[in-house]
Formats: sequence, C-alpha cells, structure tokens
Amino acid sequence: MTETFTAEDSKKAFARQLTFLTVGEFLVVGLTCAVFFALGKFDMKVLWGGVLGMALAIGNFAVMAFFLTLASKKAVSGDVKGGQSVSSMSMIGRYLLLALVLFIVARTKVVNAIALVVPLALFRVILSVEELISTKEEKAA
Repeated sequence: MTETFTAEDSKKAFARQLTFLTVGEFLVVGLTCAVFFALGKFDMKVLWGGVLGMALAIGNFAVMAFFLTLASKKAVSGDVKGGQSVSSMSMIGRYLLLALVLFIVARTKVVNAIALVVPLALFRVILSVEELISTKEEKAA
C-alpha cells in the first residue's frame, strides 16, 4: 500500500525538522563555546562565529526546502526538467553563497573560523538524528 503525503504533511515535517535543527544548532554552539572556554580560548569571536554558523546552517536548510518545494511543484505540473534545474541551481547558489561568506570571514578574521564551521559541519548530523527519532516514532505508532 502506498501512502500519499499532502502539502500539510510536508509543512508539518518541515516545521518539525526546522525546530529540531534550531534546537540542535543552539546545543552545538553552546558546546563549542564550552569547549573553547575549557581550553581557555573563549572570546567573543568564538560566540559570534558560532552564531553566524548556526544562522547560515538554518538559513541554508530553509532556502533548500523552499526551492525543493518549487522544484517539486514544477515536476508535478509536468515540467520535470524545470524542476531539476531549479533544484540544481538552488544547490549551486547556496554553496557559492556559503563559500563566499566563509572566504570573507576567513580573510577578515572577524569571527573564529572553527566556531563558524562546526555548526555548518554538524547540521546534517542533527537532521539525521531527527530522522531516526521520527522513524522510530512512526514505527511505534
């Protein structure tokens, strides 16, 4: 038996993932700051790097979801190639923007680069944990 998912189901899933990602990113930034503090290396550049990394990770996820929604609407309406190009261009644009921000930050040294990269590097891990939890909840139900 196949399941059909409605737009409302997609919105609920996105809201759950975004909430989980936001909480997870706050925890990651907090742990990053705690590690820097324990090592005696904490300063405001660490905090701002973590906050910027968190904002970039969450923003990247939200923009990705928006463009994937546009791509799926194109595909459902019969324009599969259009949907694929929207998806591809979104990915390229998001990665170029992230690379540009990372380059600028590395050159200006206004934030701690490690604290900036940690939330970006772990956002997929956080979403994988959310996926595991939601899968277990679905099986239990």
